[in-house]
This record gives sequence, structure tokens and C-alpha cells, in this order.
Amino acid sequence: MSSRGPRGALGRAAFVAGRWLRTSPTVARWLFGVTVERPAEYLLWDLTTLALRRALATHVRDGQAVLEVGTGPVAILSLHLARRPLRVTATEVCPEFVASARAHAARNARSRVGEVAVVQGDLFQNVPERFDVIFINPPYLPEGTYETLARAGAYEGLTPAGARSASSGGPRGDELITRFLAEAPAHLRAGGKVLVGTNPRYLPPARIAEAARARGLRQVAVLGRWWNPSRVLVLEPVAR
Repeated sequence: MSSRGPRGALGRAAFVAGRWLRTSPTVARWLFGVTVERPAEYLLWDLTTLALRRALATHVRDGQAVLEVGTGPVAILSLHLARRPLRVTATEVCPEFVASARAHAARNARSRVGEVAVVQGDLFQNVPERFDVIFINPPYLPEGTYETLARAGAYEGLTPAGARSASSGGPRGDELITRFLAEAPAHLRAGGKVLVGTNPRYLPPARIAEAARARGLRQVAVLGRWWNPSRVLVLEPVAR
């Protein structure tokens, strides 16, 4: 038997197990305290979601106003935060994700202490107020990579609009996060922070920090754990 066979079988088994973990309602409930009624056809969370969960626990204080940009179909981090006495707003550009996120918010209403509102809009569109903490787990794939994966069937369970919203960061992959960094300072309260989750394989923290500096934000920390390759940048406006 070729040595490639067992390795290939193990790799496939690991992929299947990983996908089950990230689509399982039981695991989502255990990790985030969020109820999803049936197994999802799409991923409910990834390693960057876990990194952001930990960072938000450290940098968000009870009573604050928090904004998630690009909440996705379940709003899993926003609903996780709303278990605390917070005012949480979540934006999403994809209409089908907005409808799904609102349905999940209604489903989890009894487990919430704080407020949560899901708003349809591109980045900060339709969100006039300011926030103490703004966070994002941005899509980062270049458009060409996204299209290749889409043709290969990587986004089973999602419509083309939903798949693009979840994965494509623009022609180079960094256009969306660049726009986010340019617009975020105008939506922060005094002393506010911006948290950006990223997978360094695709969007290195140094690249985000450089783009942030050019747009009036400075990096104050990069958070992570040894077992998780994803990182969270903590950014603050540059004092003027």
C-alpha cells in the first residue's frame, strides 16, 4: 500500500470531523451559548471566531455599545455577547444572512440579557451611532480564489450572494478590510477600540496594521493562543 493512502484517509477524516464540529448545533451551544435548531449546511464558526470570542471577553465591559460588522447568517458572536448586559448591533450586507441572523436572534431571545439589533447594510451603512468596541472577522479571499472554490463546490448550502459575502475580500482580498479600517474611526466613541480577527495565512497582521496606520488607527496589541493560528489585532485611533 502506498504511504499516500493512509495519510490521505487521515486527512479526509480530519476534514470531515472538523466540518462536523463547526456545523454542529451542540458544539455551537457549548462554545457560544447560542441555539441553532438544526445542523447547518454552512460553517457556524472558525478559528478566528474563537480568537475573537476570547478577545471580546477581555476588551468589552458590561454596559458598553458594541458593533459587529459582517455578522453572517447566525450572528453567533453578537448573540454570544448579548448574553451580557450590552447593547449589540450587527450589520450584514447579504439579505439572506440578515433574515437568518434575525431569526436566530429571535430564537435566542430568552437567553439574552443585553439588546441585539441586526441591520442590513454594507459595513457601516445605516448605522449612524458610535460604539465603544467595533469588531470584524473579515472575508479575505481574493476574488479569483473565491471563484475557483465556488466552481469546485466549496460553498454548498449557500447561495452565490451568501458565499461571496462570507468569503470574498475583493479583487486582491484586502479591499473590504481596507474600507472597514478607513470608515471605523468615525464610528468610535472616545476611548473606543477596533478588533480585527484574521487568519495570518491569508491576511497577515502586519499587513492589517500597516493599512490601519495609514487610516488613523494604531495597533496596541495582537492577541492569540499557541494552539490557534488566528490572531486578533486591537486598534485605537491615533491621538491628534
